[in-house]
Amino acid sequence: MNLHDALIRFLADCEFEDLQPATVIWYEKLLSKFAEWRDGETALAEVTRADVKAFLRFKKAEGRSIATVKAYRRAIRVFFNWCVYERLVSINPAQRIRALREKEPDPRRIDLAGVQCLIDACDRDPDTIPKLRDRAIIAVLWDTGCRAGELLGLRLDDIDWENLTLLVSGKDGSRTVPIEPDAARVLADWLAVRPVDHGTDAVFLSLRRGRRGALGYSGLRIMLQRRAHEAGVREPVNPHAFRHGFGKKYIRRGGDWGTLADMLGHTDSSTTKRYYVRFDAHELKEPHARYSPLNGLDV
Repeated sequence: MNLHDALIRFLADCEFEDLQPATVIWYEKLLSKFAEWRDGETALAEVTRADVKAFLRFKKAEGRSIATVKAYRRAIRVFFNWCVYERLVSINPAQRIRALREKEPDPRRIDLAGVQCLIDACDRDPDTIPKLRDRAIIAVLWDTGCRAGELLGLRLDDIDWENLTLLVSGKDGSRTVPIEPDAARVLADWLAVRPVDHGTDAVFLSLRRGRRGALGYSGLRIMLQRRAHEAGVREPVNPHAFRHGFGKKYIRRGGDWGTLADMLGHTDSSTTKRYYVRFDAHELKEPHARYSPLNGLDV
């Protein structure tokens, strides 16, 4: 079997196993690039460890980030693990390729001041319905650190008003996350004016003229960019910037990375430590002054 045909079977199996659509698309995007580079007509058994390493070097030479190169490596390894399981090949050529060791940049994130500016921009909007929807979206993103797909997948029945929690569903399954009373209030303000003629129980709706239904990824991205432009915010405002901003603020205010991992839905807590428990010299200054063992000594 050649590389191209095996990839088609792998993606079909991913869908059969009920992987999240975004995950299947992610595999297809990355593995298609590898198949195109190696020639999809190549027999699976002819793909070698040297091929995989050469492809990763090629992507690095293109200027791809370390995180992106690692993502390619991970996708190729999962694909060939499946090939071994299906007895299409006897060994995984990506199995013993070491991860790149270069230091990754700190993830880009929005901070508290930036979020406040976005909310203030919403408050200046004379149109009540989009104003209240956008305020609610920003509040939920900042209060929970949920992924874009988790936010957009929220349904009315996922809100537990009595316990102030949301049931979010994402690539790693479903989990319950708490929300603060202020976030619940802002969410309730939106639901009080939410149109009921859109034919969906999605919490957040598209408000584009001539379109009804749930808000989508592009609509969310465009809304955040528009509010950032109105507010003069130059920080990144994509949903993942909120997620990283939430994680860093949670840790700096005294939260621990174990509970943060649960909040963010990380199945591997090492991911939480790698991306969120990282501080620059300025950020370390305050906790160092508070917790230094030198405090209390007569020196």
